[in-house]
Amino acid sequence: MNMNTERKEWGDLLATEAIEKLKPVIQTQPQPNYFLWPIKYVPSDTWVTQTWWLNMAIKLVEEEIDVFTGLEILLSMGTKKYLKTAIKLIESLWAKNQTLHDAYYYYDIIVQLPKTHKIRQYFVDYRDMPSIDQDRLLREALIRENDEMTCRYVSNQIIKKIKNHCETQEELEDYIMPRMAELGKRCVHYIAPSYIQYLKWKCRQVLKKDKWVTENSEEKAFLYHNRSLWFRDSIAYWAWALGWDDLIQELRQSPWYWNNLEDIWAYDFDNEHFLIWSHYSVDEILQDKAIEMMENYLLDGVIAWTRMRQLDCPPL
Repeated sequence: MNMNTERKEWGDLLATEAIEKLKPVIQTQPQPNYFLWPIKYVPSDTWVTQTWWLNMAIKLVEEEIDVFTGLEILLSMGTKKYLKTAIKLIESLWAKNQTLHDAYYYYDIIVQLPKTHKIRQYFVDYRDMPSIDQDRLLREALIRENDEMTCRYVSNQIIKKIKNHCETQEELEDYIMPRMAELGKRCVHYIAPSYIQYLKWKCRQVLKKDKWVTENSEEKAFLYHNRSLWFRDSIAYWAWALGWDDLIQELRQSPWYWNNLEDIWAYDFDNEHFLIWSHYSVDEILQDKAIEMMENYLLDGVIAWTRMRQLDCPPL
């Protein structure tokens, strides 16, 4: 499906206006940090450039608008000349009482410190990997930076569950697939292809159950007491993160899934699944949602619209 000319013109007008209004807002209110939020920003996005992120991050630090967010972006981009600034800042906070209150606010900076630094060692204790695994924000920050110890530990836990036949639906939903999505495409460096293919097969098996529940509406009231459709509601994100484009296309071509997108979106408070599908489809249901959001100057609408425009024709 292609966009019609009138809709394209209206959407492009809205996107241009919203981008002009929202960029200054992001500079003064940069949290949450979209740069580190995988589905909110990818390098191929056209509403903003890597150079814009770099310049904004420098501004956040140099003008002390939001030093922490600025450092998160700069260090993640590999701008190591700001590492000394980050170390000094973290050490000054630590010096007050030899700890950091609400340390999770600083995890994306702490993981960038040298591995020999005492503050990093305090929070990232490789002797207690289960604790790292259970601390979601720390674990995600370490995996984002491709910390080998963390990636290997999480991968081994997944492999162990498969070998021990513990990959129940609950395990898939609560541990295996969320961790696989955090690892993303880097999982191929830690997990054998046979295990990855096996997990994809398991996902398809669970989806068959969700398909049955979705198509047999008279059974839903009873079944909701025993199980949910969380798997259906999460699978697109997992598939996108892992590069399982074949599974994405199966979902796109399955009426039981596609015709219930709005049900999925009802619990998608961060618009993640909406943004995922903007990478793959220009369906009217996506266009309508993006336009409605842009009319209210919501950034996620702009992100989705500009992605769909890349699918429909060359970038704006």
